[in-house]
Amino acid sequence: MSNIDNKTIGKLLNNEHPDGYYSTNIYINENKKETIILYYENKDGILTPRININDLIRLNIDPSFYNIPVDLNSDLLLSDYNIDFKYNFSSQSLYLTIPQKALDNKKICLLAKFYGMMVSLLCLAHILILANITIKIR
Repeated sequence: MSNIDNKTIGKLLNNEHPDGYYSTNIYINENKKETIILYYENKDGILTPRININDLIRLNIDPSFYNIPVDLNSDLLLSDYNIDFKYNFSSQSLYLTIPQKALDNKKICLLAKFYGMMVSLLCLAHILILANITIKIR
């Protein structure tokens, strides 16, 4: 522990967590998404994560819902954009509460369309099989 200064040790003893990179389990609306390393700032005694726009998009969060410019080059502080979060230091888990309309549902829509097409194809196959059986019986 020779590389940790006395100030940092004092903060940890007072249950204050220093700025830095932490491995983070990300949950969106209680569903685990992934584990990544994020930088956190201690803002008013609360560890607040910084995340980049690409991470938000990869997590299917629509940046436009929070008025975040898509061409933003730097990491953004979640609290600056009123993104509801709770960080649990002991489990290293970041819980994001994201409204449904802020979630980018393009993947969900594609899956729904694919499912609809599969149901239609199954119905068509069933009709063709029945038609074939009817023709053979006559």
